[in-house]
Amino acid sequence: MAENPLSREQGASLKDRLPVIPLGRYVALLAAVWTGVMVLSLAGNLYQERQATLEIARTAARSRISQMALYRHWNALHKGVYVEADEQTPANPYLSQVPERDLVTPSGRKLTLVNPAYMTRQIYELGLRQKELGGRIISLRPLRPENTPDVWESQALKKLEQGGSEYSSVDSLPDQDYLRLLRPLIAEKACLECHASQGYREGDIRGGISVMIPLPPLRIANQRHVTMIWLSHGFLWLLGLGGICLAATRLDKSLTRQQRTELDLLEANRTLEALIEASPLAIIALDTQGRVRLWNPAAVSIFGWQASQVMGKLLPFLTENLDSMFQEIYSRGLQGEPVRGVAMCQHRNGMTIEFSFSMSPLRGPQESLEGIMAILEDITERRRTEEELFKANEELKVWVYEFSRRNKDITLLNEMGDHLQACRSLEEAYAGVSRFASRMFPDLSGTLFMFNAQKHVLEAAAHWGEPRIGETIFPPDECWALRTGKEHLVQETDSDSQCGHLDGFSRGYMCVPMIAHGEILGLLSLLKNAQESSPDETLADSKRRLAITAAKQIALSMANLNLRNSLQEQAIRDPLTGLFNRRYMEETLQREIFRVRRKGAPLGIIMLDLDYFKHFNDTFGHEGGDVLLQALAGMVRRHIRREDIACRYGGEEFIIIMPEAPLQITAERAELLRQQVRDLQVTYQDRPLGAITMSLGVAAFPDHGADGEALIRAADGALYRAKEGGRNRVVVAG
Repeated sequence: MAENPLSREQGASLKDRLPVIPLGRYVALLAAVWTGVMVLSLAGNLYQERQATLEIARTAARSRISQMALYRHWNALHKGVYVEADEQTPANPYLSQVPERDLVTPSGRKLTLVNPAYMTRQIYELGLRQKELGGRIISLRPLRPENTPDVWESQALKKLEQGGSEYSSVDSLPDQDYLRLLRPLIAEKACLECHASQGYREGDIRGGISVMIPLPPLRIANQRHVTMIWLSHGFLWLLGLGGICLAATRLDKSLTRQQRTELDLLEANRTLEALIEASPLAIIALDTQGRVRLWNPAAVSIFGWQASQVMGKLLPFLTENLDSMFQEIYSRGLQGEPVRGVAMCQHRNGMTIEFSFSMSPLRGPQESLEGIMAILEDITERRRTEEELFKANEELKVWVYEFSRRNKDITLLNEMGDHLQACRSLEEAYAGVSRFASRMFPDLSGTLFMFNAQKHVLEAAAHWGEPRIGETIFPPDECWALRTGKEHLVQETDSDSQCGHLDGFSRGYMCVPMIAHGEILGLLSLLKNAQESSPDETLADSKRRLAITAAKQIALSMANLNLRNSLQEQAIRDPLTGLFNRRYMEETLQREIFRVRRKGAPLGIIMLDLDYFKHFNDTFGHEGGDVLLQALAGMVRRHIRREDIACRYGGEEFIIIMPEAPLQITAERAELLRQQVRDLQVTYQDRPLGAITMSLGVAAFPDHGADGEALIRAADGALYRAKEGGRNRVVVAG
């Protein structure tokens, strides 16, 4: 059987050869290697491109030198050629010893002999003028000074004398870079005619042909190819990095697949071993007997046993309960079935940990079953985090519910405040408080108590929920909230601080004083319902805060309503007598006339005036007169109907409006008032004011007028006749 790539021996060898590095560093190393490979490849390709450019330049230089060599050889074969002598081609002074250097044709043309060197020089000079390839013939022992080599050419000739067919290199001149190539000139038999005097023999190197190829044009022509090399390498580099990143993200899945695939190469074994060593998951390989074959460092970290302590043994963390389940799972894994699950086990130190596992069969090179591979992850902390997240989520739900309920409570508080501001009477306000409080406290019963300053007691004004429990009228000192000036909460029925007005109440409750502008206006009492909660259940803080806010809102609204009513009373009441003033009388009279006109009913009006009132003022002063007017006003209020309206018309004159009263009833009421005033005993500073009488004028709608002004004139006329008739009498308008 072939050796398993995950065996203990190979694992140990891989550990010795390859250091275990973290996954991130491994990926970074792989990216760095890939970058280095691409840089080397790019450098190699760019170097090859540069060499190719130089090779093109060399080829061009060689071609030109080869052409010149052929021309020279052809010239040498013909022992020179004759050309017409002119300014461009004068006679060669270095051939003066050659017979027949100059000839004249029968037609008179002057010809001169051009040897190979002369021809080569002229061809190169022509090339320079036409901006072709530049070059020249040079020699270490030149006949012409112009053929003296420069530094580079001298070094090249010396190297060629040591052996070699040519010499080339890149030379940077002031104008640009050139490829310079030099080939030797071998002394031939034809050359010795001119150069034998210099000591050359046939076959000696007597000089060379030097050619200069400008490199910038070739580099410019090759720039597009160089750009493509850069772009292609950049694309391959990015593609490789993308592949590395993608491989890193799929590493866990790749590990599972790699464990099922038999690796054939040692390098693959090294890579797999490095991944296993660096894996954050515990990787355990078991043979067919259940003994440990592989135990990576993550397994040591999770379970606490070192690899040397578990190799070749059964799993040490199996407990009695886990062992039976493991045997079943292990059997399924040996049958080739992938198995996943979660189990509990004990750490080496005795601590209980929870882990998730995944098992898959481990096969050899011939697909033979050699055991199973298990990947395990410690999820104890994750479970704890999930539980904390679950708790946080539940708390968030509660907060959302509280926020929604609080938003609803705020909306109800605002609606209640708007409603109370719109109320015109305390009775409307009490009804509104009862309606809104039952919605704000659906699981609580409650009572609104208002403080009666005259009686110094609190009286029940509104109630909601279960039937009322406790006192409906009680003094302030029976409530702890009113004693302390702050809310009073009783969660237990056996509390020592239970309020007296709820004596015997068997469930928790809360009393909140209603204070506005430093004045106690009342009390808000909330009681737990028997059906909604158990006796031991405490009142929620949110309900307590809502009750305090609601009490403040109600107190401010009641204070504003009382203030508004007080201002309204001051606006329509006479401050001395407490009766309605003249302005209110005029508005009310006109309104009542409209009302009785629609109903087809009558309306009576009585105007009364104290007899000899100036005598009382003169005798007792204005203070005594005011006391008399107050006593008269009190007598009038006591002897009129509830729907009648008594007003002070001005001075000692009063008007009584009697809605839906016919003329006869109105006259009878006036007579009753006249009789009652005679029995009125008024004293001022312990002095009796004496007998009091008054005169009264009576009128009725529609008999004596169609509007209020006409009725008042009719009643005033009747009163005037009563005064003229001797006073102390009732006169009906004519």
